Amino acid sequence: MSTAEVETRVRELEPELVAIRREIHQHPELTFELDRTPRIVADRLAAAGWEVETDIGGQGVVGILHGSRPGKVLAIRPDMDALPFPDWKKVPYASQTPDVMHACGHDAHTAIGIGIAEILANMRDQFAGTVKLLFDPAEEAGGASEALGLPPCGPKALRADGVLENPKVDALMGFHNLPEIPVGQVWVRPGVIFTGYDIISVEVTGKETHAARRHQGKDAILAASQVIQTLYGAGSRVAPNNQVFSLNVGLLEGGKDYNLIPSTVKMKGSVRCGDLDTRAQLSERLAALVESSAESADCSADFTLTRGNPPVVNDPALASLVHATASGILGTDNAVMMDAPLLIGDTFCFLAEGVPSVYWLFGSGNADRGITYPLHHSLYDLDEACIGHALRVAVEASLAYLNDS
Repeated sequence: MSTAEVETRVRELEPELVAIRREIHQHPELTFELDRTPRIVADRLAAAGWEVETDIGGQGVVGILHGSRPGKVLAIRPDMDALPFPDWKKVPYASQTPDVMHACGHDAHTAIGIGIAEILANMRDQFAGTVKLLFDPAEEAGGASEALGLPPCGPKALRADGVLENPKVDALMGFHNLPEIPVGQVWVRPGVIFTGYDIISVEVTGKETHAARRHQGKDAILAASQVIQTLYGAGSRVAPNNQVFSLNVGLLEGGKDYNLIPSTVKMKGSVRCGDLDTRAQLSERLAALVESSAESADCSADFTLTRGNPPVVNDPALASLVHATASGILGTDNAVMMDAPLLIGDTFCFLAEGVPSVYWLFGSGNADRGITYPLHHSLYDLDEACIGHALRVAVEASLAYLNDS
């Protein structure tokens, strides 16, 4: 099937996919609580002729479609879950569920996945091999969910339920919208595209006393402030020059009253690193910096690093395939090969372990229409034209991979 024919099919299907996206946006469902969305997906895939399995990896849906002859197996991961945010948008399709919203665009990703299913179902005589659609019910849980007392995130649960086997997956594709990218563009990168993140926790211990007898205590707040300064300057000490690195402290707790020197201060934050070797050594290196910083204020500190999402790492050949596909469809100026990874994470990484994979970004922002709010914001929205653009790239890249072109 030529690019022109795929484009015609996408244009015919696009209004229906926009309607599906809006329906899902109006009825968002939180991680681990999906019901309506998986039923929409399963019904559409079954009607299109896919083999469908439900309740995989929790509330996930898996579709399988065989081409006209044997070949490779390609898996594609769309995600379905929403976030616990209020929807502040004044639009007809705003969330009808209080304090729950699709603030990350998984509603559009689900619609794109349905579009892939319906187009490829009409083309099974034109490609070799097998396509698996893995509709992820719990991407937003994060890689540290189990350490926080929650079930495993969707990709871990999907993998545990065997979605990469029977038939064995040869390659994996994922995609995500990004409002910072103008609609009509695709970004990709060989190697690390997302740094992922790890969670850091520090407990500083001193000695409590009254503020009038400061000399008799050990000021945990003073020590904590020095620890924070040390952590914020840690990049130059632990990461190679020119490597992407970021660290923040987002939670700080300590003290009982205004006139006491507290004995304990706790803090929590995240660290993101684009270098895989550096990430492996972060716990030891940061612990040493934290301990020495606290000791300089006559206090002690316990440092813990909890693994969150590992980096998302793209197979170079698959990244080149997506870039070439996007260039042919959207134009060379709209297909961007990124210079550096982004300081974000996605649990796609847990599906991608040991599997040649590609994760790419498509633009969903439109400054002329005021669609500029970032992901995970209560005013987030997307330019729905991105659905058609992403669908064309996903279908064409899938066909190119399966047919070895």
